Amino acid sequence: MVVSCVAGVVVLSQQLSERHPVLVLARPVTAGQVLSAADVAQVMVAADAGVAMVGAERLGEMLGRPAALDLRPGMLLGEELLGLAEAPAAGEAVVALAVEPGRYPPHLQAGSSVLVVPVSSPVMPGQTAVPVPPEGGWQAVVLAVSAPGADQLGGSVLTLRLTGTAARVVAALPADAASVVLVSGRGR
Repeated sequence: MVVSCVAGVVVLSQQLSERHPVLVLARPVTAGQVLSAADVAQVMVAADAGVAMVGAERLGEMLGRPAALDLRPGMLLGEELLGLAEAPAAGEAVVALAVEPGRYPPHLQAGSSVLVVPVSSPVMPGQTAVPVPPEGGWQAVVLAVSAPGADQLGGSVLTLRLTGTAARVVAALPADAASVVLVSGRGR
């Protein structure tokens, strides 16, 4: 019995000594959001060689990179989770929306949850009114914010992820026909 206990302690100590510091998600991160130091934490794990994970010593390399998809707290951080956002999930779409200054918060960034609100404008003959959902707008997640270039006047282009139905309506809005409201929450 003494030999069995000693053998168990030896095996346990070997397993504990093979643990390595790795990075995990400390809080939710939405697709397109740039990874910050507050988004990750360090934990000690022992895992098989086939498990995708990033060593804690590579923290500096990971910061500032966008998430390729929505990430949940506690997930092991792996290279495949970072980079360009994946194609939208089933039932979702990605749309670009040109927005003039004053129609969106100036500090808007990737990962922000927003509400796209149509600006009331008179309906011209032959046009139909934009169907507005009961919430007063369409919920979306910002994937990117493009500042105006030298050839553009004023506004920015927001890349938004929202439901496919909402994306079709938002994409059909005339120029400067929407405001973007920052709402609480990270993702949907």
